[in-house]
Formats: sequence, structure tokens, C-alpha cells
Amino acid sequence: MTILGGRFVAFFDTIASTNTNPVRLALGATTEAWDMATTSWTYAVDTINDQRPWTEAGGGVVTPLGEAIWDPSLGDTAVFVLDSVQLAEWSDTTDLSIGARIDIIDPGHRLALNAALIRLDARPSSNPDTIIELTALTSGSTFIYSPFPEPPPDGVRIGGAPSWRTILDLQIPSVIDDVPELCAVVSCPHSLSPGEISYAALVLTSRTTELAFQPTDSIRLDVRPVLDRAVMPKSPLGVSLIANPFGRSVSPEAFGGSSGLEIEIPFTGYARDRLRGKDASGDPTPGTLALLSVIEPFSITFASFEGPSSAG
Repeated sequence: MTILGGRFVAFFDTIASTNTNPVRLALGATTEAWDMATTSWTYAVDTINDQRPWTEAGGGVVTPLGEAIWDPSLGDTAVFVLDSVQLAEWSDTTDLSIGARIDIIDPGHRLALNAALIRLDARPSSNPDTIIELTALTSGSTFIYSPFPEPPPDGVRIGGAPSWRTILDLQIPSVIDDVPELCAVVSCPHSLSPGEISYAALVLTSRTTELAFQPTDSIRLDVRPVLDRAVMPKSPLGVSLIANPFGRSVSPEAFGGSSGLEIEIPFTGYARDRLRGKDASGDPTPGTLALLSVIEPFSITFASFEGPSSAG
């Protein structure tokens, strides 16, 4: 069988991608060995026993293979034409440098790649007058970027890739005083008992996420007790405080044009146990909560909220 040529086809998520107009893309063949699970903007391989930086940050030096235009109004695919020489170079399955890098030529956009494959035009040796099309799937993909967003000194961040978690130390007051609404109906100071807590919730106020990392789809939040504060960040987490197994859904607008929304996460049972000091099984109730994304990592986008020391 003779390979005549082919096409590299990239499939993009039209909802998660930020562009509404056509964007120009460039395809290049990687020339250095890299590890899909650990590669980053700086490192081609970043494992415990092997850390190799790219010779050039951002994926190393690539061999240009061509350009394509992706117009989301016409579909979800961008197609790069490949010649038989390049396809022959990619046929060596023992070569760990084999790979392709897609770059955005037009700045100011973020594209979400769903999948990629190669379509081959081939002529069978048994029937040389016929050209058939074969499909070769990719083994996987990853996303590298720079600069990495620095954590805010006064805010809460959840999600992203690598995924951010926020840790909160929480105290439930056993004695309440100087609360006019309460002191108007009971004598103050008032000793609070677990049974008197009829409702408790964590209230988060959304803030605008940096433009490059603003969500384009709903963010699903989770809240779990930290079982051993002393060994953070490696502490195991307890059962979710959110009843919905898919977490608390927050619309992407909360971190853009509609920032300042209050997101309420009920945790009445936890508050009662925290005040009591133990749960129904008699185990101590942790005083630290982890705020995280239900799926980690889901995308490079993340949720931003005001922190305890925020001006807002």
C-alpha cells in the first residue's frame, strides 16, 4: 500500500472556544521527546526521576506543516493538508518525539480542542487504480500555556488546570452576642445549641476571572471536609456537603459580566456537627473545608470569588 498524502483534522468545541469569527491556526511537528501526562510550557518531561525542559519554551522547535482557518460558523473542524513525506516520518511508533502542535496565529482567543485525527489517502498495491481513505486516531492530547495565573492575595479560586482548591478554616460560634435581630427575641449572650441551627450555608460572592481564563460553560463546585489539616495538601477529603452528585452549578456569566452574584451552598448538617464537635457516628467533625471542582482538572478556566479580606 502506498500513502499518497492526507489531512490532519482538528475538532473544536464551539461552545467552550471564545472566538466567534474565523481564526488562523498553524500546525507543526514536534521534534523532541515529550510526555503527554506531565508536559508543560517549560518542561517536555516532568516526572519524579526525569525532568527535561523544552529546548524552546512552549513545545520546543517544531517543523512547520502548514496553516488552516477555523470558522466556527461553518462547523467544528479545521483541516491541515499533509504530504506523504511527513506521514512517513510519523509512521515510526518507537519515536517518542512524534506529535503535532497547534498554534493560534490570531491573538486574543482560546480554543478548546475536542479531538484530532489523520485521514490518509492510500493506493492499495492489489488495486492501484483505486484510492481509499484510512483514518488514524491520535493517542491523546494536552494543553500548555503561559503565563500561569498567580493566585490572588484576597480572593478564592476554584478549578483550572492544574486545578485550584481553596481551603477554609471554619468556626461555628457557641455563644452569640451583639446581634440585634437575635437579642431582640432572646436574652444575650445566648448559648447556641446544635438543634437551634435551622439553616446554615456558605455564601460565596463571584468576581471577574481574568479574561483568558473566564469560563464559557457552567462551573460545578464541590465542598468537602479536610480530614487531616496537618498534612495539607495531601490530606484525604470527606464526603461532599453538596447533595447533588454533580455539585453546585454556577453559570459562566457569574465570573464575567454578571460578577458580584452571591452563590449559596447549604451545609446545615455540617454546621450542627461542627458545633457539637462530632458527627452522628461519633467521629470528630473537621473544622476545615476544601472548595474544589467536581471534575479535576476540567479545563484551564476557573471560578473566582471574593475572599475574607476582599474590599468588596
